[in-house]
Amino acid sequence: MEVVAEIENLFFRYRGGFTLYIPKLIFREGFTLVSGPNGSGKTTLISLMLGLRRRFKGGIRVLGHDVRRGYGEILRRTSFLFEHIQLPSNISVEKYISFIDSEDAWIYAEELGLTDHLDKHVDRLSSGFRRRLQLLTCISKKADLYILDEPLSNLYYPGKIEVSRFINEVGREKNIIVSSHETWSLCPNDIIFLVDGRVVKEVRGFRRRIVFRLERGGEEMAVESIGEVNAALNRGYQLVDVDIEDIDTILYGREDVGCGD
Repeated sequence: MEVVAEIENLFFRYRGGFTLYIPKLIFREGFTLVSGPNGSGKTTLISLMLGLRRRFKGGIRVLGHDVRRGYGEILRRTSFLFEHIQLPSNISVEKYISFIDSEDAWIYAEELGLTDHLDKHVDRLSSGFRRRLQLLTCISKKADLYILDEPLSNLYYPGKIEVSRFINEVGREKNIIVSSHETWSLCPNDIIFLVDGRVVKEVRGFRRRIVFRLERGGEEMAVESIGEVNAALNRGYQLVDVDIEDIDTILYGREDVGCGD
């Protein structure tokens, strides 16, 4: 598989002390998920890859361009979604979609359930449907790489299922990097786990269930979601391992989000 992005000896530090250090990391074509607990460095990594933060040591290449010298070309060839993006308010959903210069926009709008809300003004949408509209805007753009930061935020469970299915299907055709706490509903080709600014696990050809193993004073526990990991870390546990259990997709119930197709 071709390399979409490559990182070598990356070192970045905030004034507050948090440090992101990645000796080597390769993002291959297809769908890659970057996951980890709160504050692990996911959004920082994405910002560095887009050239939005350039005070770092080491090397980052995205789509064949060095971030320091070619970030303009990287931004031109990349479509990205951050957690907090403003949308125009005094406009209907129908008019907003019509303004998107893409032949796929209406197809994506139907898949995301937005065509049921065409008469509503954008500011009348729920936070979840505004998130879907932001995702539609990002995916509709013609780009060589799509980077999505927490695309499932502000969504209730049914919405997470629908949007996850959409991302999983689009991820079969496009190069997508997703930063998310969610691991159970997304079906990437590769998955990268960050903890405290370090890559603790890389899984290539990911297909099945993830189990996080934690320890506190000799007491061990295993959980299956980043939310549970965050809660355990707040209680003083330490993350010691990430296991991938290769079990049947249907038994795990992930056919709802398109993992078994």
